[in-house]
Amino acid sequence: MTEEIEDIQVALSALIEAALQADADSRRGQRQRPRILDFDDIDPPREDSADFARNPVGTACRFAIERLGRRLHSLGGEDLMENVLGEVACLKPNREDLFSDVLDKAWDGIGEWIA
Repeated sequence: MTEEIEDIQVALSALIEAALQADADSRRGQRQRPRILDFDDIDPPREDSADFARNPVGTACRFAIERLGRRLHSLGGEDLMENVLGEVACLKPNREDLFSDVLDKAWDGIGEWIA
């Protein structure tokens, strides 16, 4: 496994944790303030503006998860994506299904990936 793929795995794990925490905070009604984010080189998220306004951190994390999925696809297709999904999910054995579900949904539509 290359260093880039290992870095992507670490980033995905952190992004999933942040997205899940942001979702929990949003459900509790806490207003979120995103940290400094660089949107210069990316397209806007697919979610409508109401979702982004309601949960900016979670939406940004899911967008980053999707972008990393696209990078993995460019490096090795769905086989690599599936391997990385398994590796990332195994990092959190007590939350393996939840982590897998987040990645599966975020990667829906990348190549032949279907959630």
